[in-house]
Amino acid sequence: MASTASTNANTTPASASASGSGSARVYVGNLSYSTRWQALKDHCSKGGLNVLHADVLTFPNGRSKGCGIVVYSSPEEARLAMTQLTDTELDGRPIFVREDREQNGDAPRVKKEREPREPREPREPRVPRENVTSATTALSASPSSAASSSSASADERRVCYKCGVPGHLASQCTQSDAEVSARKLFVSNLAYSVSWQDLKDAFAVVGPVQRADVLQMRDGRSKGVGVVVMERSEDATRALEQLQGAQLHQRAIALRRDQWKGGE
Repeated sequence: MASTASTNANTTPASASASGSGSARVYVGNLSYSTRWQALKDHCSKGGLNVLHADVLTFPNGRSKGCGIVVYSSPEEARLAMTQLTDTELDGRPIFVREDREQNGDAPRVKKEREPREPREPREPRVPRENVTSATTALSASPSSAASSSSASADERRVCYKCGVPGHLASQCTQSDAEVSARKLFVSNLAYSVSWQDLKDAFAVVGPVQRADVLQMRDGRSKGVGVVVMERSEDATRALEQLQGAQLHQRAIALRRDQWKGGE
């Protein structure tokens, strides 16, 4: 049995029984390893969909498997989710949503017997190597447009950890350290249950948030600190004044300017 991440605290016995109803359960794949159940629930609730339960599947050591299970209040909502949420982006990755095909997780799998294979036809004799055109030479003569487009899309997914803007690295950033420090805040004393979405929502009451991150250890556990990049320096100043000592998940957070020291 695969273990799961922390489940929705609002899940009731009624909703747990609903998870046994296959038609209301969906499987969500291609999740980022940093995605937590709360972010999954929030994303799958878009469009007014009513999520009863959300889990991110994990290995016994707590690491994410990159997939999850979401239970809706009705089969109709589950079908809407498969239509509306497939190929949407969550934590920087396009997810896919389909019907959960293993709804009864406790049922043992029955191994199907393989049908006997037909005898293979004899292979054709190999062509001598000197008579084969070099694929490497052909590729080097005309560079693949697919490879170049893949490289371009990879550059677009990169996020500058200096200014928080996607599309370039910190070493390529044109903003000065002073400009970045004016918009970037370091948040400490976070509860371990706080996700990046919780952090972003808390600062969104002050002004538009460009990026919010909760720093994590290698095993995926929160370090209890985070970084928030506001879109405007005046919003960062206002956040320092209004949110210093504010309660987030029953803990008083502490704020200061995050001084960029270079590096990627």
